Amino acid sequence: MLKKKLTFLICITLCLTWLGTTSTTHAASTAITVTTDYLNVRKGPGLDYGVLTTLNKGGVYLVLKEEGEWTQIQLKNNETGWVANYLVNKNEGESPSQTSSAERQNQEINSSDTGRVTANSLNFRAAPSLNADIVGKLYQGTHVNILSQRDDWVEIQYGGQTGWISVEYIQLPEEENHIETNVQTPEDTTLTILHNGTNIRKTPNTQSTILQRANKGETFRAIRFENDWYEIQLPDGQTGYVANWVVSDQSEQMTQSTSSEENNSEASNNDLSQYLKNKKIVIDPGHGGKDGGTTGTRGTLEKELTLETARHLFDKLRAAGADVTLTRQRDKYLNLPYRVNVANEQNADAFISIHYDSTKDRSVRGLTTYFYYPWQKELAVNIHSAVIDETKMNDRGTRFGDYYVIRENNKKAVLIELGYLSNPTEELHVQSNQYQESAATGIYEGLGRYFKE
Repeated sequence: MLKKKLTFLICITLCLTWLGTTSTTHAASTAITVTTDYLNVRKGPGLDYGVLTTLNKGGVYLVLKEEGEWTQIQLKNNETGWVANYLVNKNEGESPSQTSSAERQNQEINSSDTGRVTANSLNFRAAPSLNADIVGKLYQGTHVNILSQRDDWVEIQYGGQTGWISVEYIQLPEEENHIETNVQTPEDTTLTILHNGTNIRKTPNTQSTILQRANKGETFRAIRFENDWYEIQLPDGQTGYVANWVVSDQSEQMTQSTSSEENNSEASNNDLSQYLKNKKIVIDPGHGGKDGGTTGTRGTLEKELTLETARHLFDKLRAAGADVTLTRQRDKYLNLPYRVNVANEQNADAFISIHYDSTKDRSVRGLTTYFYYPWQKELAVNIHSAVIDETKMNDRGTRFGDYYVIRENNKKAVLIELGYLSNPTEELHVQSNQYQESAATGIYEGLGRYFKE
């Protein structure tokens, strides 16, 4: 009996010793420190899992468990995620509260602060990355609660949801304090439309219903101005809204030189839509489906941007009475012979292939238009010069280019590269609604000039 008791006590002692050792080992590795910028935190232990968020270098996080070459960590709001072991350092006995000063600085925004969205239309995402899922969409003038800031991204809360937006498109609290709400009642202000096919909308945002379209040179009386939009009087007695970047008012026109006034008058009197009516035009949004094209420094996919530009252009040409065809209307893969065949089947008067560029040198920026055959050059020159005029982008010229969709095309065909996604500043710029509108207008005007000659 005594022997059994001794055996039992020895077993208990060994178990307690083993548990103590295990507990000590776990406590000794309570945290990790991030050793690289923009570390992806994934939903599971592997590269096949989606990205939840990204972390900055120097951040310290609680370790929950390890699995192979991956570590599960505790994030804020009781969320968890997985990081690759080779991108973090294990901290023996260090608490996650010992966050680096750089990480604390990124978090030092009062949660009661609010900011105002300055972009016309802005996606907010599940993580500070353009690859992250879209949580929702915000419009210009929307006020949101600011939770934190991380480099070029701000974490916000709106409508019961949290997400991340680019700091470039939000007016932060310190900026808001120095700016009065821009609501004005213009006195006898007449607005002149700057672009053919300009949208007049029901409410002051780019997602609103289009009431009608106006052409360059048409004039409207301004009733009210608020946050970059004019409310205008329409001929049928209704009112509508037009963005301030597609019009000029009387005061702007008065300050222009005599030569500029003459040029504007000449342009206003020439409605290019008459030269586009019934023309068969094929718009080819580059890439699609499994072919994403290039990817920007912030994660922008070329295939998505080319389709957005193509849709803007399609609307403008259709409003002018052109017979317009898109080679693709959604995220779908098309081979190059198919794209060329669309031009042949439609007996196109013009084929426009839309792309965005990329290079290893991140300082390179600007716009380039390509042709293959000499008889395609005139179309390329007209489109290129018009887009440069509208967008004010760096002019990289009109060049010969050995690209399948123009080389194998027996129609008047050009390929235009509308900016460099490899340049971080240009990547943000070309995504804006203002740029998309200007680029589409430039191509529209270039086509009009070409068919006029």
